[in-house]
Amino acid sequence: MKVSNFFLFALLALFAASCSTTTTMTSKRMDIYGSGVIQHPVVAELDVKDIKVTGNAQSSSTSSVADVRNNAIADALKNANADVLIEPVFETETRQGVTSVKVTGFPGTYTGFRLATPEDVPLLDMGILQKATVAEPQEEKKRSNTGAILGSLGGIALIVLLLQVI
Repeated sequence: MKVSNFFLFALLALFAASCSTTTTMTSKRMDIYGSGVIQHPVVAELDVKDIKVTGNAQSSSTSSVADVRNNAIADALKNANADVLIEPVFETETRQGVTSVKVTGFPGTYTGFRLATPEDVPLLDMGILQKATVAEPQEEKKRSNTGAILGSLGGIALIVLLLQVI
């Protein structure tokens, strides 16, 4: 009876060790000048709020700091229901392999889309328009469960040996 309970417990421990969850978001920051096919330039107004918003993100050591920052920006944009984050300021902390990022900035929303007119050409010539930076975090590398499996098997062997001694 003891052995069957032991194997049931070992099986449950093995299943629990193999579970993982990955969450990623996509964010877009200010520097707006889209690429692609342009039929006719479009101009938009940018409504920037004067109250800062905050976004947070956390990740394990398998993610780069840039990915965690982009997830923090995406969180801030989601919280503010905004399109872009103006003047983002990052607070980054890495402790025991876990990177935490807090970002604050001014949320902006695009409004008043219209076709560009000849009056808008001087803005284009002055270089007022900026290039968009679209950040899509890369898929996190899956960690191998080999260590967990070998550790579980080693633990099982050790317990079996202890049960035989007793």
